[in-house]
Amino acid sequence: LLALPLGGRMSAASIAGGFTLPPEKTKRVLCIAGGIGVTPFVSMMRSMIDMAERRDMVVMYVCNKAEDFAYQEIFEEAKQFGVQPILIEGKLITKELIAYEVRDYAGRTWYLSGPQGMVQAYKKLAREMGVPYTRIKTDYFPGL
Repeated sequence: LLALPLGGRMSAASIAGGFTLPPEKTKRVLCIAGGIGVTPFVSMMRSMIDMAERRDMVVMYVCNKAEDFAYQEIFEEAKQFGVQPILIEGKLITKELIAYEVRDYAGRTWYLSGPQGMVQAYKKLAREMGVPYTRIKTDYFPGL
């Protein structure tokens, strides 16, 4: 904002959207995050912690290096509310990795968040694994 010239234009959006946990607390979810795409999942976990709300939630979080994993204290605290964090350093999430780590993946609602290319690739992967479109929710972070 400091670099915006006087009379310059900008756009903003309200806080809204459908990228939220299902209202039915018994629905199982699988969240896949790349980099800063973990942010909405952190918000979801904080809400669970604040409300003392248990959910069956698996969060697969991919970063290039271990020191890039953000919000580790939230992941640790959220475990007591049913969150299962799976931190993945320096490699892609494959069908085989998902099937191994999340055996009931096909019965979960998938949430995908991160760079647009990553989100689209994992959406395609979910469809290839038999997940219906109606159980795939997406959000992406275009970067700076």
